[in-house]
Amino acid sequence: MSCILGRSHNSADYTPDEKSLGKSIEVGDSQVIWKEIVDGTELTVETKFTDIMAFQLSNTGDCDNADSLLTITYIQSRPDCKLVTAEVTFQGKKQETTTLHEKIKNKMADVLSARPRKLLVFKNPYGGTGNALSIFSRVRPIFDIAGITCEEVVTTKAKDAEERIQKFNLSQYDGVVVVGGDGLLSEVVNGLTRYAQNKVGINYNDHTLQHAPCSLPIGIIPAGTGNIYAKMFHGIREPTTAALHIIRGLRKASNLYSIHQDGKLCAYSILVFGFGFPGDLIKSSQSKKYLGRSKYFFAVLDSILWKHDAYRMKLSFRQVFSPEQETTEKSETDMKTLEGEYHAIEGFSMNFKKTENSLLPNFGENFAKFVLVKKCSRLQHLVFYDLLHSQKPNAYDLGYIDCVNAESCRIELLEPELLRRRNMYLNYDGELLPITSSIVDIRLHNQIVSFYGVYFYLSIYLSIYLSIYLSLFISIYHCLHIYRNLFLSQPDFTYVSLLIYLSIYLNFFSVCLSDFFYLSVRLNFFSSVCLSVSICFCLSAI
Repeated sequence: MSCILGRSHNSADYTPDEKSLGKSIEVGDSQVIWKEIVDGTELTVETKFTDIMAFQLSNTGDCDNADSLLTITYIQSRPDCKLVTAEVTFQGKKQETTTLHEKIKNKMADVLSARPRKLLVFKNPYGGTGNALSIFSRVRPIFDIAGITCEEVVTTKAKDAEERIQKFNLSQYDGVVVVGGDGLLSEVVNGLTRYAQNKVGINYNDHTLQHAPCSLPIGIIPAGTGNIYAKMFHGIREPTTAALHIIRGLRKASNLYSIHQDGKLCAYSILVFGFGFPGDLIKSSQSKKYLGRSKYFFAVLDSILWKHDAYRMKLSFRQVFSPEQETTEKSETDMKTLEGEYHAIEGFSMNFKKTENSLLPNFGENFAKFVLVKKCSRLQHLVFYDLLHSQKPNAYDLGYIDCVNAESCRIELLEPELLRRRNMYLNYDGELLPITSSIVDIRLHNQIVSFYGVYFYLSIYLSIYLSIYLSLFISIYHCLHIYRNLFLSQPDFTYVSLLIYLSIYLNFFSVCLSDFFYLSVRLNFFSSVCLSVSICFCLSAI
């Protein structure tokens, strides 16, 4: 049995990643410093109280002079954003170890009061690779050792979590945990936010009202296909790391979009929404689920190379000015409109602060950034995503990009007959919302949802960025191929074809293995080498 602050639980299934024997220990104001012996080497370890999961005092005998053991279980950070558990044990006289135990207990009081003690856990056994149940069974002992109770709910259908949340008495929980993918997370966010509005009597169907914040933070344990949010808040898609972020109890507030059409709330979005190209992209990816995470890679090709439709749309908004802009501009409150043919209208719940050399994401500001991609060539469209991924400060300065800061907007489709001729969709956080009205209202709600973890910058256009190279590979190859065969009447480039196809496959695998950063980078490097050699060969031959 293991004990933390008098709470007992079964820890038979728990095994720390590292074990060591402590030699000496000192309890400070904000951290514990000790010397430990690992493989015969003495090391000095400094651990903050926020990283201590549990501490256990056990006696080796009944008399006062008998030795006792003080075991501290704590969190270690690795350079690749991964978190692991470690355990150090100190042996000493009962009076000494008891005194140390009491010191740590007193110092940990404030830390433990900020941590969750009881969690409501939703698991989706059908999402992603279908491993949600086994993934949570592996991390459950970590919650046990930290003294956290988990009440588990297994979802059985789409929107199940969103509906079930309305039936719970959420006041008995300290947080909600999602074990699944981005789809289940979206359900939980929608359910919690609707629950919060019902509790205070706010009509969430009214797009003019500011919504109340959710009372419970959300934890994410990745068990899906994309897991964009797990990587954004944890820096890595790894279940143990996610569980340890939840145990730490650190929270980050985030903005939220409410999306309305036909006078009703359709969905909440926590990161990005997109109309036009983004909707076509997600629709295309849903028919490629068998490809796993690489489905987005091929969906980009399908949406940009073959479709690339532009729509006549109007964006109405009330502009919000950033603190860097002049005071005279801030007083302007009239509604503004932008109208034209656009490939996409997208909104980010974060804003991007322009510096001299880059764009830095700012979370939790009271306005959102709406981006409109005017009708342009495929190459220009790809260049924009390339600059955005690279965080270039001129990404929004392109002539075919309109960009505004606003807290709400109305998107109006100026050709409503399109809705009768074809199905159109709005992408919110990777989910599809069918468009049933020519008018869609969207409002930003400032810091009304919070997540366990810390922010890591994540380019949501990573797969699009990698697809730029693949698109250019194909375009260059086909142009040279047509030129040579039509004008020079020369045989096909057999070796060049092999090199280019090899570069394509290397890029494909680099996307599939994007979690393994260094391997992915190496694959991209070899792919670039293959492409460079093939282009040089083609140019010299021509």
